[in-house]
Amino acid sequence: MIRFDSLVKYLIPLFLISPMFNIGGFGLTLAELSILIVASIFMFAYQGPIRMPVIFIIFLTLFIIGRLGAFINSLDYNIPVNYSKAVFLFIIFVQVGSYILGRYSGVSWDEIIISKYTKVLFLILTSISVIYLIVDGDTRIRLLSIFMPTGMDLARLNVPRFPGLGINANIYSFIAFMFFTISVRTYLRNKTNALIPILCLIVILTITSKTTILIAVVTLLVHSMFYYFHTDSNTTTKRKTIGIFWGLLFFSIITIVASITFSEYILLVQRFDELIGNSDNVNSLDDRYELWRLGFERIKMAPILGIDVVQAELISDTLPIYFATPHNEFLFYWMSLGIAGLLAYSILLIYLVWINLFPKIRIEWIIIYSALIIQMTFDGAFQTLRFQFIFFIFMGLNFREMAIERTKNYEFKLQ
Repeated sequence: MIRFDSLVKYLIPLFLISPMFNIGGFGLTLAELSILIVASIFMFAYQGPIRMPVIFIIFLTLFIIGRLGAFINSLDYNIPVNYSKAVFLFIIFVQVGSYILGRYSGVSWDEIIISKYTKVLFLILTSISVIYLIVDGDTRIRLLSIFMPTGMDLARLNVPRFPGLGINANIYSFIAFMFFTISVRTYLRNKTNALIPILCLIVILTITSKTTILIAVVTLLVHSMFYYFHTDSNTTTKRKTIGIFWGLLFFSIITIVASITFSEYILLVQRFDELIGNSDNVNSLDDRYELWRLGFERIKMAPILGIDVVQAELISDTLPIYFATPHNEFLFYWMSLGIAGLLAYSILLIYLVWINLFPKIRIEWIIIYSALIIQMTFDGAFQTLRFQFIFFIFMGLNFREMAIERTKNYEFKLQ
């Protein structure tokens, strides 16, 4: 078997900071192109049996049924047909290849997080995100140019909010959160220092995604409580959890003071004002309700099979048949893939939470999958190709960890 373990270890962190190439109208990063090549060679060269869990097969089956049903149904609504309708075959390859690479490559999360290479990458990323906030518009364009697709909307660069690199800021923030959650686990298990969690948190704060910031705070609380009361936690781990509690308390006090005294100057505070409706003429929840309403209008047109979404140039925020952005991914897959699409993602995520809850609690994976359900409820995730890559690699690594635990338990029982 060709050994790609070291390559995978270096490619996974690269998903957060990777140069982008525009190929055939698609913006693909170096990390995505590399994973496509490595996964293809790996699947061909791997000597042992490759098995996929039943839940993954169910997911893929429902996804294909939903895609074909929605495509056939969309012909009745005169939805234009072009090569983009076959992109789902490429997405399936990405999903399968990424999962297999995570599951069978032999790399572990501890190896990734403790790597000096990973720390250097995250230091560079954090530096870019902080520098971005204090420089002018022209410098921002130069700073992000190699990471962004052609034709990007330059207007958003006028806002003092780090937009992420190459994809929607909220989805990029959630990917950073996934790395954050795993790195907190590694830190509390005393396998590395707090550098990576702190750097991830800084990036999340500079992006100012309300959902991600809230779930990051909850993650720290849940992780701390879990490891403080866990029977296997040692004194060092418990001291770290207490430190996290004090850090969160300090952060909360600073945030409250800032919201009272400096709210008009601090974007982060303004963003949360938008969430609760304190901002003039802006209420994020009201905006979401309107988008969800349009999503339900489109679902009502074809609640069983769904209607395939139109090409980007035809998308409308007022006409249901051309509507494609409900800011709720469960609604998106229901309206675009029908009941089968809604069930595919719902069943997969519920199952992933369940298997990490019983018979053994793997708190970091429960947090990631539960947070993803929240993220999909208020925004999106899987609609971005890069997220497809990284999620199924994460999922593969999760199943790899569970397989190792089963093997150890089996060997212990034999002894």
